[in-house]
Amino acid sequence: VNLSCILCVKVIAPKTKVVQSAEELIATRAGQQLLDTRLQNEALQWQLSLQAQQADERVRSAEERATGVEKKCLETQQKSEAFKLQVKQLVHRADERARSAEERAKRAEERVIRIEQELKMSLQQPEAQPRCQDLRIPQNGSNDMKLSWKIEPDEIEVIEERSIGKGAWGEVRVAMFRGIKVAAKFIHEEIISPCTKDLFIREMNIAACVRHPNLLLFIGAALDTNKHVILTELMPANLRSIIESISRDRDHVISIGADVARGLNYLHLMRPDPIIHRDV
Repeated sequence: VNLSCILCVKVIAPKTKVVQSAEELIATRAGQQLLDTRLQNEALQWQLSLQAQQADERVRSAEERATGVEKKCLETQQKSEAFKLQVKQLVHRADERARSAEERAKRAEERVIRIEQELKMSLQQPEAQPRCQDLRIPQNGSNDMKLSWKIEPDEIEVIEERSIGKGAWGEVRVAMFRGIKVAAKFIHEEIISPCTKDLFIREMNIAACVRHPNLLLFIGAALDTNKHVILTELMPANLRSIIESISRDRDHVISIGADVARGLNYLHLMRPDPIIHRDV
């Protein structure tokens, strides 16, 4: 009996080690599989978390873009409304300017009609004569009456061929008259006629009657068959060159305007017949 127990022990003992090794191997494999499964789960969770984070970032980016688009849309709408308001204001101002222009045109038409009526009335009435008794216009167009402003053409010596002024009626040059420099306006020969000669004499009679510091001094005039010349004082410069050379500040503008107004006021207050320039 004792021997059998010993033999049994010898046989069973090795089997127990094998089983233990197998169990350990199974446990190791099971642990490895469990570990692999856990690692796979953790990797899957990490991937899911990363994907969720990326999804959140995409959502935030989409929300930011949507906010930017909404902001741009709002700004565009505000600009559009502001532009519409500006267009409306421009249209309103244009309408006002058009109405103002229509009113000015209407007043101008009324003024033209009134001037035409006055002209018709003046043509129907006898022409008023200048009040200078010694400068009366000859009624028959003859030159038998002595005109105090009349000078001889040979007394005028042109010293500069350069023209200092030119208009529809004539051309102005620098000349010498009895030892002084004067401005000589030569009337164009094309417009000289008996009718224009009478008008010329009438204008010279009027010019000889006026004297004022703000009016160009009339010296005299020459009447020839084909040459009419008006002599006035020679100014150092014309008004245009003065305006272009000086600074257009308030004092200069007021000074020039006041001088012009004084000269026109003198003509308008002439007694008994005022003089209207109509070509300032």
